[in-house]
Amino acid sequence: MEYFLLFLFTNYQLPLVCYTVLMEPKKRALVITAVVVVIVALSVVFYLIDKAPTPEERTQNELLEKVRQAEAPQKIPTNTLTGTVKGVYGATIDIELTGGSGDPLRFASVLADTKYYLVNTGKLDALGNPTVTSITLASIAAGDSITVTGEGDIGTMKKFDVTEVRKVR
Repeated sequence: MEYFLLFLFTNYQLPLVCYTVLMEPKKRALVITAVVVVIVALSVVFYLIDKAPTPEERTQNELLEKVRQAEAPQKIPTNTLTGTVKGVYGATIDIELTGGSGDPLRFASVLADTKYYLVNTGKLDALGNPTVTSITLASIAAGDSITVTGEGDIGTMKKFDVTEVRKVR
């Protein structure tokens, strides 16, 4: 077979062999299919190579993504909120938040083990810190400034349970 092909190539008989092979319908369909597949594959490869970003474009895209991430507002979870008491209704303290955006009214549910403290900024201890004393829920009234602490991110919650209430005077 090798000698035969060598003979064909040396005698410039290749077009005759191709013509003979292509005359049979099954072989012709197979050859045409193979040629189409090769052309499509090469087209896809060249398209992908053309569309691939250069190293400079990749570096620029990475820097742009880092800038977008840096500029995006970061949500910092908070387990404390500060505001003014609007009312105390049973085991719920209605609080109007100070600062921030959105609806400022929140509802803090106190639990049996919630701790209550009075932070007296007008009376300082020996180190110059405000004095802190224990109080009860009954000591909290509308108009008081309070800071509540809960478990988890209560910063975005409308209703939440609190573990500690600090009344600031």
